[in-house]
Amino acid sequence: YTQVMSLVDTEIGNVVNSIPSDIRDNTIIILTSDHGEYAGAHGMLSGKEGSMYEECIKVPLIVVDPQQQLTGDVDIVRQGLTSSVDVLPMMISLAHGNNKWMTGDYAAAYGERLDMLPILKDHNEKARSHVLMASDEWGINHLNFNKVPCHILGVRTQDLKVASYTHWDTNGDLLTTGMEVESYDFKTKNGQLEIDNFKCETDEAQKLLQELNLSSQMRAPLPKRWLEASNRAKAQYLANISK
Repeated sequence: YTQVMSLVDTEIGNVVNSIPSDIRDNTIIILTSDHGEYAGAHGMLSGKEGSMYEECIKVPLIVVDPQQQLTGDVDIVRQGLTSSVDVLPMMISLAHGNNKWMTGDYAAAYGERLDMLPILKDHNEKARSHVLMASDEWGINHLNFNKVPCHILGVRTQDLKVASYTHWDTNGDLLTTGMEVESYDFKTKNGQLEIDNFKCETDEAQKLLQELNLSSQMRAPLPKRWLEASNRAKAQYLANISK
């Protein structure tokens, strides 16, 4: 895995170094990933499917702004919570220089997203109070011989992570029958290592779990003009996985 990362790093360097210097010095470069890799963590897990551990869902985000017109405190790593859903609005705001583009349908679709520009400028700016995660990847059926629930929803605050593992019906709705839960307290060492799963046996975790499974953020409909395409894609997806 380390060798693969080194090869990727070399190719990124080749691309950046091929950009003419006058353009490169005025180009914002963003480095991030869609997911991590377990690479043997938690009892020799590999890949990215089937769980909500930090190695999979916590990925780097590096924004390089040579002119530092939109960034500041560049030597200080931000530790606040952000989400991959914040990246697209961030890129559009970087292109505009601000987030004034977010009006009308764009505001309806992206209004909940975190405005990343203030955080890029100042490490003291507030990040998210929580992030939501979802994993709904279908592996090979015969590998899931005991029919474990594969639809995963998670919520993470600075101090706590809660995840639910459920089955879905043919309409894509959650089934509480057979649901499994896990939770970790990041205020403790074993919680940070995600080896002490207290299975939501606290009021705080139960509240987060309830909010997660009823989350309007996770299941919010798109604006009307995009809804038809979204519903069509959902129907095609459900048809494919039911075969």
